[in-house]
Amino acid sequence: MTRLRSAEIERVRSVLAEHRNILEIGGGNGWQAHVLSEWGHKVSSVDIEPSSIYFPVMQYDGTHLPFASGHFDAIFSSHVLEHVENVRELLRESQRVMARGGIAVHIVPTPFWRAWTLLAHYPHIVRRLSHKAPPASSAGDSAPRARSRLRSLISATHGVSRSPFHELYDFSSQRWRKDFAACGFRLIAEFPAGVFYTGYALLPGLPIAARQRLARIAGSSGRVYVSTKA
Repeated sequence: MTRLRSAEIERVRSVLAEHRNILEIGGGNGWQAHVLSEWGHKVSSVDIEPSSIYFPVMQYDGTHLPFASGHFDAIFSSHVLEHVENVRELLRESQRVMARGGIAVHIVPTPFWRAWTLLAHYPHIVRRLSHKAPPASSAGDSAPRARSRLRSLISATHGVSRSPFHELYDFSSQRWRKDFAACGFRLIAEFPAGVFYTGYALLPGLPIAARQRLARIAGSSGRVYVSTKA
């Protein structure tokens, strides 16, 4: 997945070019912050469970950002907002720490990603079963195993939505535009991240260039939203 996200982040490089002091939300192991730093930006990165392998990532509570108001030229996140329960509260906090004239850049999954991941779930099950024989069962645990098999037939949610089917709307432009507007942002641009993939590692050897061409046909798996203070 790292190489796919690399291709997506590259799409926002020119957007962030003039904004030197960046806050990354959801930094994880610090890999994306490292990339931004290599581009010449001053980067602060936060996460609820940081691992700080590639770049120092500060721990925070998932909502309140431990920085002064107007501190950053840009806010950046990649595939994070869909995992946040109180996303509007976090967006308001990010608006607070962003300077006037700054920008917020968020990459999130699209309904195309959700739809193709739903479809890819079944080839994933077949592939998994073909590589692992089912364990012998006894009469005493047949009911729990049956329930487990039934759950495996339904793709899990990716983020905090109620179901994968709700994510078809929750990952839509209409939803995100409402959230950004409600939190004091004015959307100034949105565009596809330009790479196709699913939530399962199907066709793992497919080159990035081929995934970029496929995104023009099957839809981009990520979308970039660029906004400023309203």
